[in-house]
Amino acid sequence: MNEKIRRLSDRRANMKPSWVPIPPPAYSPSEIQKLGLPAIQRMLRAKQDAIARVLPPDLGITAETLIQNALRQVMRDRRLMLCDPYTVLDSVLAAAVVGIDLVADQGFLIPYEHTIKDDHGDRVHIGWRCGFLPGYKGLLTVSQRFGWHLEVQEVRAHDRIDVRKGTQNIILHNVGFGDRGGMVGVYCVVRDAQMRVCFIETMDLGDIAKVRTDSDAWRYYPGEMARKSVVRRAYKWLPKDAGQLRLLAEMDDRFDRGESLHDLVGMGATPGADSDVEPAAFAH
Repeated sequence: MNEKIRRLSDRRANMKPSWVPIPPPAYSPSEIQKLGLPAIQRMLRAKQDAIARVLPPDLGITAETLIQNALRQVMRDRRLMLCDPYTVLDSVLAAAVVGIDLVADQGFLIPYEHTIKDDHGDRVHIGWRCGFLPGYKGLLTVSQRFGWHLEVQEVRAHDRIDVRKGTQNIILHNVGFGDRGGMVGVYCVVRDAQMRVCFIETMDLGDIAKVRTDSDAWRYYPGEMARKSVVRRAYKWLPKDAGQLRLLAEMDDRFDRGESLHDLVGMGATPGADSDVEPAAFAH
């Protein structure tokens, strides 16, 4: 019996997920050895030195720890186990280059289905690929590394809030105890190294609905995804004068577009906390 696996929705188009049968495996014995958790483990272990080279220094993150946390995410999702190991490696390299660990909601390995159109125009399942999705806490971490402090909060129906933008940049948010009501919006305050308020990004329920998709993340963690949305908007406001800030923004955009990270990280990188990320000698 063919097993049915839900196709991941396109975040850009806000499409409803459809269900398609996966055809019986047509892998040869040698190809089977290149798939699954053991193959992913072998790939990451073999490239541990390359992962270590691209990690920014003095962050307390080691290649061994990053690989272990990546494998924990893989073992929690059967679809990640079916991903092309090379795409898992690229995703782990992406996290390493910007100094984000794959734990504590900093960043996530996300499986997405690779399909092609057949002669009848129908989408046919080819396999699974892995993408790197920075979490909103990862965006906060990298921003603070370069002197920008982002604070994100939910606004509930019974809260009292006064937002004054423009030259004032003041937000007064009074929160009571007990039932605060349902969420009616989110906001993100951007402060500089001197903790001066530089910008306030706000999103009400209408704004959130425009970016909401039919993905698992939005269905099961709507509050987390709403906070991520407002942080992403605020993050775009930051000056991208450091390589990690620019690279992280590009990675986040590419995840939305379903594009590969290989040209960004597939050749490895030479890290620098205050410099651009330059290609270095590394190959699959």
